[in-house]
Amino acid sequence: MNIRFRNTTALFCAIASLATNMSAAGAFELKMPARAPRPKPMERITYTPDLLIVMPGKNLKDDDLKETMEDVHGTVIGSMGEGDLKCYIVKTEKGHMEETEKKLTKDKKHFATISRNYRIPATVVPAAASNSQFSSQWHLQALHCPDAWNTATGSGVRIAVFDTGCAASNSDLAGKTDKGFDAYGAVGKIMGAVGLLPVFLQPGLTEIAGAAAGVLAGRADSDNGAGSHGTVVATTIAATMNNNFAGVGVAPNARIYPVRIAENKSPLDKDHEYTTDLEMIAGMIHIMSKPDIRIVNISYNFPVGGFHNAMLHPALHTYFQKFFYEPYHSGLIFMSAGNESFPDPTPPVPYLCVISGVDRDGKLADREHWGSNYGPAVTFTGPAVEIGCSDKANMPQTPDGTSFSCPIVAAVAALILDKKPMAPNLEVLRILIKSCKNIKGVPGFNTYYGWGMPDAYTAVTGKDPHPPAAADSGSSSPAPLNAASGHAARRGGGGSAVKVGP
Repeated sequence: MNIRFRNTTALFCAIASLATNMSAAGAFELKMPARAPRPKPMERITYTPDLLIVMPGKNLKDDDLKETMEDVHGTVIGSMGEGDLKCYIVKTEKGHMEETEKKLTKDKKHFATISRNYRIPATVVPAAASNSQFSSQWHLQALHCPDAWNTATGSGVRIAVFDTGCAASNSDLAGKTDKGFDAYGAVGKIMGAVGLLPVFLQPGLTEIAGAAAGVLAGRADSDNGAGSHGTVVATTIAATMNNNFAGVGVAPNARIYPVRIAENKSPLDKDHEYTTDLEMIAGMIHIMSKPDIRIVNISYNFPVGGFHNAMLHPALHTYFQKFFYEPYHSGLIFMSAGNESFPDPTPPVPYLCVISGVDRDGKLADREHWGSNYGPAVTFTGPAVEIGCSDKANMPQTPDGTSFSCPIVAAVAALILDKKPMAPNLEVLRILIKSCKNIKGVPGFNTYYGWGMPDAYTAVTGKDPHPPAAADSGSSSPAPLNAASGHAARRGGGGSAVKVGP
C-alpha cells in the first residue's frame, strides 16, 4: 500500500515521539573535529594468492590469450561477463603471481587491466540487541525524513544491496525484498571447480563454503552472514512504516534487490563478513542487466586499499564507470568510507559516492574502538552511530559504523528518484549536494564530510526545512559536475554470463 501519506494515529504518535528526543527540530549541524582522529588498529589487507583478474583489450584473440598463458605459465580457470564486460580469472604458477602480473600489465596491446583479488571487510561495528523503536532513530529527524515523507517515500525505486543477502522474512522488509542474485555462489562455483577453495579460512582466500562440491549455498533473499549485515543495512534503507516493529527506513517504500557478495565462514573472525573483487565484479555484471536498478549500496571498504581505490582495483572500476556513465544505466554507487579513523589520501573518482560517518553531536564518528575514515575521496557524510534497524532474526539492533551512513545517504537518493524517476544521475547528485548541511561557517567541500550531509526534506522539496536559520546554514552551491571528466563511457554487451573455463 502506498503510504503517501495517511494521517494515521500511529504515524502521528511515532513522529511526535521522535521529536521529543531532539532538543529542537533544526538542532543538528555538522561540527569540525576538535582534533584529527587517531587511527585505530587495522588488519592487513590480503588477497587471493596466485590469482589475477584480467580484462582483455580490444585486440585480444583466442590464440593470443592461449600463447600468453603458455608464456607466463598461467591458466584461465573461468570468465565472467561478455563483450567489454568480460574478464578472465587467471591462476598463476605458484609463487609467481607478481612476476606474471608485471608481464601482463606491460602487454597493453592485449590486456586492458590486471587486478589482484583483494579481500575487503564489511564496515559495521556490531552492537548488542536493544529496544530500537522509531523514537530512538535520531538520524531520521537529523535528516528531516518525517517532513520529506509527505513528498516522497522511495516508492518505485529498487536499491541493490551488495552484502550477505537479505532476510525476506524480516517483518520490516515484508513484501519488498526481491530474490536477487548470488554472486558469491557464482564465483564459488568457478573457484571450486579447480580446487582453489580451502576447507577452512586461509589468509587471503575468500570463504566460500560448499562451493568446492559445486553447491551454491543459500539464496540472495536469505541472509547467510553471521552478523545479519545485509539485513540490518536493508532495514536501514527500507524498514516499513507503521508496522509497530523495530523502526522506519529512510526510504520506507523502496524495494531491496539483494546481491550476495559475502558470507562469514571464518573460524578466526565471528563478527565480520568479507568479500573480494571477484564477487563484486560478478554482482556488477549482473546489475548491468537490470536497467531499472539505478542505486547500488556497498557497505564494505578499507582505507587506501579499499574498493574506492581505482589504481588497486582497475577491473572493478571498469564496471563502476560503465554503470555510472552509460545513459542506459545512469547509476549511482554509494560506498562506505570504512571504520579505522584513518586519514585516507586516496584521490576521488567522479563515479563513486564515498560516505563518511558522524555521531549524534554532528562530529566525525571517533569512538574508542572505531571511527570514520576521511579524506579527499569522501563525497558525503551521514549518521553512523546507534542506527536503529533489525536483523535476520527480527531483533531490533542499534549498531555503529559507516555501513549505515552509506545506505542512509543512498536512501535519500531513492527519495529523489521517487519524485523524479527520469532524473539522470548527475541531476540526482546535484540535488544531493545542494541539499547538504555542512560545517557552520565553513561552506563547501571538506575532507571530513565531503559536500556535507544531505537533507531529505530539502532534497525532495528544494526548500529549507527551517527558513529563519537559512542565513546561518553554511550551505553553498555545488561545483558543476562533468560526466566527461576524462572518463569515456565504455560501450558493449551487458550480459551476466558466468562460466567455468576460457
